[in-house]
Amino acid sequence: MSDFGIETSKMLTLSTSHITEKTANRLSKDPDDNNLGLCVYLKAGYGYYIAIDDHAITEENLPDDLKRVIRFAAFMDCQTLCLDCDGSVCDFLPTYDW
Repeated sequence: MSDFGIETSKMLTLSTSHITEKTANRLSKDPDDNNLGLCVYLKAGYGYYIAIDDHAITEENLPDDLKRVIRFAAFMDCQTLCLDCDGSVCDFLPTYDW
């Protein structure tokens, strides 16, 4: 809660290059078929918003690249992960060309 009694949250924005093309394709389908079991919102062709909750952090059936960025967002105490094609590239996270 903020000082004004309004709920606020923190979001980490990273480049979509931190996930593989295969993972990106799965994220694009997730709002329709919930194949990953996450709360995913498409970002109009530019990326994804992913809710970071206990389920997202502990889900073992996620692709390793996605687990890595979700756990990093949780480590940064963020409630949302934004993967954006123009987002920041983090030097210590793997990147993928696609």
